Amino acid sequence: MIRLFVSDLDGTLLTDEKTVSRTDQVALQKLKDAGIEICLATGRNRTEIEQVMQHLKLPYYQVTQNGAEVYGENGQLLHSSQFQPQTALVLFQLIQSFGIFVPIIIDAFLGNNLSDLKRVIPFEQKSHFSYEDDDVFKHVSGLDNKIGVEIMPIKFSCFGDVRLLRLLEAEVHKQLPNQLNSFLVDKDCLDFMPLYVHKGAGLQLILDHLGLSKDEVVCIGDSENDISMFDLISNSFAMETASSHVQSKASKTASSVADAVEWTISYSGKNMIQL
Repeated sequence: MIRLFVSDLDGTLLTDEKTVSRTDQVALQKLKDAGIEICLATGRNRTEIEQVMQHLKLPYYQVTQNGAEVYGENGQLLHSSQFQPQTALVLFQLIQSFGIFVPIIIDAFLGNNLSDLKRVIPFEQKSHFSYEDDDVFKHVSGLDNKIGVEIMPIKFSCFGDVRLLRLLEAEVHKQLPNQLNSFLVDKDCLDFMPLYVHKGAGLQLILDHLGLSKDEVVCIGDSENDISMFDLISNSFAMETASSHVQSKASKTASSVADAVEWTISYSGKNMIQL
């Protein structure tokens, strides 16, 4: 029996317009009607998830920020991770000193308040990220003196040409060996995470919380940050739009979330008949 269905958002459940298609909305409702729980696993933060999912009116578990935060069905925080202060500062300095300019957003807690999560943007990059919503985004100057003191990062997102991002990734791992994770989450976005923090680890916490085995879960995604879920879950789907590398890490492919949901419900039904 499948008890939990886990979906990535961007490139998987969300359309290019950052909405959920009517077909996938119906599919998610079918899961709930079949008694299968839903979990969203994404690089986005909780506020962004709630903004795009508010119209669905369905309860769901959350693995946010690539596994840095994990939430229960009722929104209770089950786990939170962040960078070691010195590692975060060195990482920021490495990115800033990289040969070719790379725009950067830092998802961070302001002070020790774990409810005050913001997307921090270096003030000098204001022209690249002109957001004025201070509830979510915050332009900050003098980050060299604030990271690890006033600003406690949980994720660094770097934007640019993929070839440049791969060069940056290699240099960071050379300078900070075995101190962090990284993965390409979009065609122009590279995320750096604390060591051992990834979607797979966050999903394992959900499984432990619910008392589920890996065989009772189906997951679907399309990017490098989903591979850790594929490594954990045998019933894994990669979107047909994913790269060949990502597809090779999943056990199956699907054209949509609805496609994977149909397989899930059919698989569960067959197992019920066998029982």
